[in-house]
Amino acid sequence: MRQQRILVAEDSFFLATHVTDILTDAGAEIVGPVSCISEALRALSIVDVQMAVFNDVLRGPMRADPLAAALIMLRVPFVRLSLAPAPLIGGPPAIQWPFAPDTLLDNLAELLTSADR
Repeated sequence: MRQQRILVAEDSFFLATHVTDILTDAGAEIVGPVSCISEALRALSIVDVQMAVFNDVLRGPMRADPLAAALIMLRVPFVRLSLAPAPLIGGPPAIQWPFAPDTLLDNLAELLTSADR
């Protein structure tokens, strides 16, 4: 994750801190964390990010479909996090809370490998 700029969108302070710590320890540059879709979309309009990690539902509560759509349009790979056993939105499979740090890092590494092809 060295020098990868990663947007983190999570409305739980504890979970946002957990994700941010994992990514920072792996050498990533964090954009955020942000807690709602409007903040995430604003960040995407200002900062060029290589990847994103976000929760299926953000503050509101609001499903993160608009964020996923924006990331797809910008061709930014992403990992979704979910508290629900079944993901709430489409796209790549979600990582269900709780998860081990390696689970998140392995998913992001796979995205990097896929993007290089």
